[in-house]
Amino acid sequence: MLVLGVSGPSRAGDTLFPASSLAAGLAQDLDPAANIFLRLRIFHPLIAAAVGACCCSSRLQRLAPLRCRQPGLDLVALLAAQIVAGVANLMLCAGMMQIVHLLLADLLWITLVLLSAAMLCCLHEQKSPHCHG
Repeated sequence: MLVLGVSGPSRAGDTLFPASSLAAGLAQDLDPAANIFLRLRIFHPLIAAAVGACCCSSRLQRLAPLRCRQPGLDLVALLAAQIVAGVANLMLCAGMMQIVHLLLADLLWITLVLLSAAMLCCLHEQKSPHCHG
């Protein structure tokens, strides 16, 4: 998730080097003489797909304790919304969609932190059965 977050700013190349259409943007991405930000932005959707697949893994969901399943489901729902917003951002070439995409990224990160905290509490309770915190 950290690598995904770091790869996101490469998509800021859309702001610095706007494209009139998706085809024009892809042509920019593949141009060997293009700026490094433009050449790296192809990796963001690929990393996002890999991270999304890992987070949505049914094995991961089965291993989660019961009280951690709701934050896990919230994470999956936000991932789906984020993918829709990312695709809309690509298709529409609209600056406002970038703001929505960034907002969802922040919400996704907050949800991941909450899920991690809940998982740590569950692990702590497993090691110390007398703990009620």
